[in-house]
Amino acid sequence: MNYFSYLEDVAPKNLFEALQTEQLQTIAIVLVYIDRDLAANTLNMFPDDMKAQIAIKMAHIDDLPEVAVKSIANILETKILPSGVKLGGVKAVAEILKRLKD
Repeated sequence: MNYFSYLEDVAPKNLFEALQTEQLQTIAIVLVYIDRDLAANTLNMFPDDMKAQIAIKMAHIDDLPEVAVKSIANILETKILPSGVKLGGVKAVAEILKRLKD
């Protein structure tokens, strides 16, 4: 199961911003599990010394408990995806008022 499928349309810059404060092991886990192009483009944004450290950690990931991967994916999802439900604001009010009968 791909717990990171919500990252399919995320720009590398956005993923980098969400990951840059995470521990190296967490970054490595995410990059191993996602699309290779997105992983490469995101990894490229880290400073060279961090790239090497992350790559080493990635190379040592053979398998992880599913619960750990799911937990990391859920936490990252809250950082990546906007929180809350969009209700419409001004645009919704304008649409409603347009439909009022005189």
